[in-house]
Amino acid sequence: MKNKIISLLLGVAVSIQCFCFNVNAETNSDITNNIRTITIDISDDNITEIELYEGEQVQLVIPDEPDMPEINYVAFHASNQIAAVSHDLKLTGICAGEEYVKVYIERKGMSYEEQQTLRLHILKNDSLPAENRAELERLYQLDGFYRRKMELVGALNEDAPRLDMEKVQEIIDTSEDYTEMLMRFNQYHGYADIYPAGGGHTSYSYWFDPKGNESICYILEEEFIAYTKTADDGTVIGVQQLYPEKTEFLPNGKDKNYEYIMYNQIKPDRYGTLNLKFIDGSTGEAFTETNGKFQLISDDEIIKSWDASAGSEITIGNLSRERTYEIRYIDDYHGDFSYDQQYKYEIDPDKEKSQFSFGYDSEVSCNVYLKKRHRGDPYFLGDVNSDNRFNVADVVTLQKWLLGKPDTVLMNWRAADLCSDGVLNVFDLCLMKKALIENGSFNF
Repeated sequence: MKNKIISLLLGVAVSIQCFCFNVNAETNSDITNNIRTITIDISDDNITEIELYEGEQVQLVIPDEPDMPEINYVAFHASNQIAAVSHDLKLTGICAGEEYVKVYIERKGMSYEEQQTLRLHILKNDSLPAENRAELERLYQLDGFYRRKMELVGALNEDAPRLDMEKVQEIIDTSEDYTEMLMRFNQYHGYADIYPAGGGHTSYSYWFDPKGNESICYILEEEFIAYTKTADDGTVIGVQQLYPEKTEFLPNGKDKNYEYIMYNQIKPDRYGTLNLKFIDGSTGEAFTETNGKFQLISDDEIIKSWDASAGSEITIGNLSRERTYEIRYIDDYHGDFSYDQQYKYEIDPDKEKSQFSFGYDSEVSCNVYLKKRHRGDPYFLGDVNSDNRFNVADVVTLQKWLLGKPDTVLMNWRAADLCSDGVLNVFDLCLMKKALIENGSFNF
């Protein structure tokens, strides 16, 4: 069944024949109540152009033939969010604009595949209330949220029925297959509160209440339905699997429901906390080297600096939630090569991460892996911080070193000697900038 569903979604398309038209909009009801009917013709491969206003609906109708099976699934693939198609093939204009889209359907008993492209022209509805327009423009910047957009353009009543746990369980228990569950969810709920704008990972979220404190998520490809309960601040209280089999409700209290937070415009706390663990990449154990220092950097500004001897774990609080941070390790080796200083450590960018931002989280925990490298390994011109990359960070480091900025260390001064004269000066900096401009940043 799963392969059948995916195959049909990729290929079964509806060909819609219609003609362009103009509507003189005076009120929302003039537009939303005048539903035009257009007959679908799957034999036409031409691109069909449809013009309608925000809030206006067009009813797409399959010809009434004896062998025409019941529609079981409808999908609408679009890059933007200027329109939507309902479970019963109503096409609704949402936001003014133009776009090429596709409408896919699954009908019981049909095995052949067709494809049809639509070109939509959505015209602005000047009679839309100002407060509706403002919220519509805000939601347009976010993915999905189709049910609320239908309400804002007058295509769906705000008091239209919503799913609840009892109704969801009834539909799961009495449906013949997974796609029938989706169709029945949409028949009862009207539109999913969060609906995917295009292909890929296809999930539909249905809110039991207008804020989304309780919801279910229907994931098409995985054939999976889960229930989520969210606190008013966006924290996930707990989750429960409802299908393919019902499991117990699992308390959470740590993760964030980002869609809930975005929709309800919850502003995150200004400050966050970072928990770091430093791992020796060769052993997988805690980093035990006592020489060297770590730096927490943001926009080339050193936020915090501490010696490696402080241990392999550290917690840093009161960090701005609006900045991106990077962890840097500085080896203590500065002199010529000697037997007891034949290795050096550096952060391994290929394992986990050394850069991060908070997003909607107020606390972030991450591992930073350090790898050991022989000091006699070849070096690359320009890579003054020995991170196996040549980019603007190397230019900034050399420039700060030449200016005598405190806590600035060249991990490998020979990599900065682009003049090959054994001296570091402004001429090496100029050559480094020229190389960066001509070649761009790259990894070794």
